[in-house]
Amino acid sequence: MLAYHSVLFSNGEDEDVTAYMLPPSDEVDAAWDALYNFNMQVIPASSAKKLQNETSAIPGDEDHHIVMLDVFHQLHCLNMIRKALAPDYYHGWKINYEHSIHCIDSLRQSLMCSVDITPIPFMWHEELGMLQHEGRILHTCRDFELVRQWALDNEMAPNLNWMEFPHVIPSSKP
Repeated sequence: MLAYHSVLFSNGEDEDVTAYMLPPSDEVDAAWDALYNFNMQVIPASSAKKLQNETSAIPGDEDHHIVMLDVFHQLHCLNMIRKALAPDYYHGWKINYEHSIHCIDSLRQSLMCSVDITPIPFMWHEELGMLQHEGRILHTCRDFELVRQWALDNEMAPNLNWMEFPHVIPSSKP
């Protein structure tokens, strides 16, 4: 499921803007939702037993267990923070303080775990009279689309609502 490739990061200046940087709109919301807004993933019990952390079986289908890849939780958190920054557009929508702090710290932990060590170069800008970091630099990245496709291919059936599962479900560990 994992592959790596080079990605030129956007610097957000002038014409170098991604869809995720645009002002709030239905189109921007759809772009964000397409990144992560789908159901949990299902893995076989044999794979669940190999995980470092326990995960619950699907009620009535103990041969399959539920997981969610952390990247999709992180994208959810980032999107919640993005929406919180635009209360005039998302009127009536609120993220509570506890959820905000959870999301911020979850992103911090994820960044510190993955530790992107791509060097950011600095160049002298005569017109500014100073050194400035360059934003458009190549990073070696895991192939997000490949991971996203795996998640979609292994999505839990839409009629299953994990929030309504019984409290006690056999775990993946004996």
